[in-house]
Amino acid sequence: MPLPIDVLKFGDPALEVSAIYWKIEFDHGSFPYNNFVREIEMHSTLGGSNQSVGGITGSASGNGVSPGNAFDGNSATSVEWSWPETAPYIVFHFNSAINIKEFTWKFADGGGGHGPTTFRLKYSNDNVSYTLMQTWATAQAWSENEVRTYQV
Repeated sequence: MPLPIDVLKFGDPALEVSAIYWKIEFDHGSFPYNNFVREIEMHSTLGGSNQSVGGITGSASGNGVSPGNAFDGNSATSVEWSWPETAPYIVFHFNSAINIKEFTWKFADGGGGHGPTTFRLKYSNDNVSYTLMQTWATAQAWSENEVRTYQV
């Protein structure tokens, strides 16, 4: 019987999951602030090149801004999720299955440093049923244009 994902450790061959859809869910952190992201990068190797430029995206964004702004390679654009929007997320659709080893989140300060405090990375091959890969939690405040890297 396979181990549940939360028991597995980084580098474990059982975590070698390739999927077409990768979804990042997050919370709003300290309310009542909106969340902004300038860029998200997804890497198939640690410290590797960005695999998620262009492509097809989806998002729960109440402000009518294209979620593609998070994956356009342009830090001058951003995506905003309004508080108290529930269950905000962003999805990247790859042309073929890929294994994600890390992602970066470049914060755009729209709420006084109150960015997301929890991230959940999920994967799917049908964009309907998602499996949780990993969860990260942080209580640290964000700075304008700060980039954080989360290893899978």
